[in-house]
Amino acid sequence: MQSEQVFDSIKARLLNDDNLADQYRALFTLKAIGQKGDRRAIEAIYEAIQKSSSALLKHELAYVLGQINDSYALPHLNTILADESQDVMVRHEAAESLGAISNLDSLDILKKYSADQSLDVSIRETCDISIKKIEFDHRPGKDTDNDNEENQIPVIDPAPATKSSDSNAKDVKNLRDIYLNDGLPLFERYRAMFGLRNIVLNKALNAIADGFTDKSALFRHEVAYVFGQIDSPAAIPCLLKVLYDENEHEMVRHEAAETLGGLGADSKTAKDALIDFANNQSAPKVIRDSCIVALDMLAYEQSGQFQYADGIEKA
Repeated sequence: MQSEQVFDSIKARLLNDDNLADQYRALFTLKAIGQKGDRRAIEAIYEAIQKSSSALLKHELAYVLGQINDSYALPHLNTILADESQDVMVRHEAAESLGAISNLDSLDILKKYSADQSLDVSIRETCDISIKKIEFDHRPGKDTDNDNEENQIPVIDPAPATKSSDSNAKDVKNLRDIYLNDGLPLFERYRAMFGLRNIVLNKALNAIADGFTDKSALFRHEVAYVFGQIDSPAAIPCLLKVLYDENEHEMVRHEAAETLGGLGADSKTAKDALIDFANNQSAPKVIRDSCIVALDMLAYEQSGQFQYADGIEKA
């Protein structure tokens, strides 16, 4: 457990709204602290959600509460989901984090908001996906039904990957057909998406890129996020296309920008695009903020620093 002095220094950086990039670094330091069982991290993150003026940061804060994976955060996430003053992105992320923690007690609130037709469709869709994830995680026969895919990436996905150990073209085609079928539940399509991600082939990359034509903004934003997990520069052109598309939902464009921050260390085109949007006062604030964070990620990638979450070193 970190000393009170060190912890307070990290928390102060998180609460300092004058430096968004530094807030992100402090946040991911707190994530690591929280994952070791120190619940002060959860309280600090929730305090930041209450105080921050940045919807982008608040949505990332809500995401991290789920990744810490401690039921102690559930009341805070319930409050965020129910808060009508919060941005759609923030409430969606709270719903997704309830699914990440996967406690059966969360089903009631998720079912309530998934059925509320007055809400933005992204919130309702996220609640439905989280319901299905929790039910899947707690299904009878889980230990013996051979439908558990070991995640090779250290995150809790919104839906468990469809098993994809067969990486031949036929498997890619079958998963792609499920992934792009907008007549299927989003939960099943998410599972196929993460199955494609796990194959990590150019064929899978191309299949995943096709998801940017989907009618669901929630689905398209997850496509951009998955490209970051795959970590292939081959995704940069389609991400730039999304970033420049003024008709695209801000949720999707912001995710494309952040993914470019992780992929574009050797791409002058990606870096120039991020600089342009970061300095473009006519661009939506969440896009500008995302590009500021992405440029900090690029600087980290090019710096040779040991780790991005540097809160302890700076405390």
